[in-house]
Amino acid sequence: MSSTAGRLDGDLPQWSASTIRAFSAPAMIVLPTATSSDGACSGMFRLLGGGVVGDLAGLPACRLAICPA
Repeated sequence: MSSTAGRLDGDLPQWSASTIRAFSAPAMIVLPTATSSDGACSGMFRLLGGGVVGDLAGLPACRLAICPA
């Protein structure tokens, strides 16, 4: 692995739940099936407004895509 890639992985931002909820831009979370069972993934999706019944609450601005590995 190159030193640049190592720095990118090591310098990930640490956002609080309130900061994530405050995002106003639409977001798309794309994950491989191997990590889709991770509770953090669904938690992030819910913080962005996802995980609601679209017929009752309207569709959120965020999207979640789980791609086959």
